[in-house]
Amino acid sequence: MAKFSLARLLAVVFPFQVKIPSILTVLFLVLLLIPHFAAAQNTNVDSLQMELETVRDPQKKAEICLDLSIQYRNSDPTKGIAFGREALQYAKEGNWVEGEARAHFSIGTSQQLAAEYPESLKSYLTALEKAEKLQDERLQAQCLGGIAIVYRKTEDYKKTLFYATKSLQLNKQLEAKGEEIQNYNEIAIAHAEMGNINESVENFRRAAEVSKEINNLKFAAVIIGNIGMIEKRAGNNRKAIESFKESGDLHRQIDFEMGVGLSEQNIADVYYQAYLDTTAVSSGVATSRQAALEKALFHFQRSIGPFRNFSSLADLAYSLNKIAEIQAKNGNYESAYENYKEFKQIRDSISSNDDKVKLAKLGEERAELEKLEQEKLTQKQLEINTLINQKRKWEITLFIFGFLAVISFTLVVIRSRRKSEQLLLNILPKEVASELKKNGHSEARMFEDVTVLFSDFVGFTKVAERLSPQALVTELDTCFRAFDEIVTRYNIEKIKTIGDAYMAVSGLPK
Repeated sequence: MAKFSLARLLAVVFPFQVKIPSILTVLFLVLLLIPHFAAAQNTNVDSLQMELETVRDPQKKAEICLDLSIQYRNSDPTKGIAFGREALQYAKEGNWVEGEARAHFSIGTSQQLAAEYPESLKSYLTALEKAEKLQDERLQAQCLGGIAIVYRKTEDYKKTLFYATKSLQLNKQLEAKGEEIQNYNEIAIAHAEMGNINESVENFRRAAEVSKEINNLKFAAVIIGNIGMIEKRAGNNRKAIESFKESGDLHRQIDFEMGVGLSEQNIADVYYQAYLDTTAVSSGVATSRQAALEKALFHFQRSIGPFRNFSSLADLAYSLNKIAEIQAKNGNYESAYENYKEFKQIRDSISSNDDKVKLAKLGEERAELEKLEQEKLTQKQLEINTLINQKRKWEITLFIFGFLAVISFTLVVIRSRRKSEQLLLNILPKEVASELKKNGHSEARMFEDVTVLFSDFVGFTKVAERLSPQALVTELDTCFRAFDEIVTRYNIEKIKTIGDAYMAVSGLPK
């Protein structure tokens, strides 16, 4: 099954490159964007801001900021975020934990509407964690629903299904019907995007049923009309016609003529497609191509009155153009010409208005692009400066480490050299040691008058047999210490000890 894009499913494209927004599409998207957890706000924004300046209690200030955040989130999400953060600050000052959770949630919703999806997800998750600690199931359901919307908008439909389903379970327990509708819609959209048409239709049906339960027939009609669009795109033309008829009947019950006109137009589109596609005719949509064409003409004509009454020029032009085409095919050229002439007048009027809008929009877009480019340049320069600073820090760090390494190595070398020199001085006269260091060898010298002392213990072997090793070493140490004291006193140089032997020399240069 091919992947369905909901935007493509709900779009109605006008011939001659004029795009007509479908009221079903508009209403459906409005339904999705309604804050599904916030009560309707009737308080005047100005009075709220005046009240905010007069009250002193932090919790009361937090409540007012939350109201302002909700008021602004759709019209100006940036202000919605700002007031949400103010609410969070006041809630913390007043130790109002529930207010902190609600503030995080309100910030997340405004961020989601501002397309700041990573930040929105973070805010929703923080709010969810606090709601779970508070055991506030309603707020938990709202957070889960908000997370589902973020994942749907970032096209992660598996996670959309996961979080929307969890939210739905809680909302069913709470009997929160409005939120249930939102959850079913999110699940249906995710399934549609994943190509699961049957599951999508099933969940849209459930959303419509709940809408009827709370007597919101407009939403029910919108949702059922969208089911028809999905069925039509999936090639289920008979089911599509049934859904469009059901949607039209609901719109008639509430006297919403625009919805009636679009339902008739959608039915006509299915029949006209059946006329163009022989496969559709053979599938039972109509008995013949001509029969399909006549039914298409009938329903296009039925859409004209509601569109005129509702002043929906774009939709009226679309139907007039199709009527003219069909009448021309049937040979009714006079009527076809009259309808085409009216269509052309409306089309030109729409194009003229569109040109004005496009020029204004082009100026806005150009200013926005220039602003974005400047922001990108600034951001790029900041990134370059950051990289330069990081490089400098890295170079300084490397220099310091290198310098310390050189110093450490030098100290080790110096210490090792001093140790070697000390060892040489311990066993050789200073003059000989210096000569060895300088030349690598020492010339032999003759001294005519020196004394060399060799001492040994008489009967050492027999004594060693009788004494323990510890006692023997202690005895030798005592004797040799006494020898050391004597030779030091008389400037005799000790050479070494070997076992029980003691060697010293006198009369050599120092």
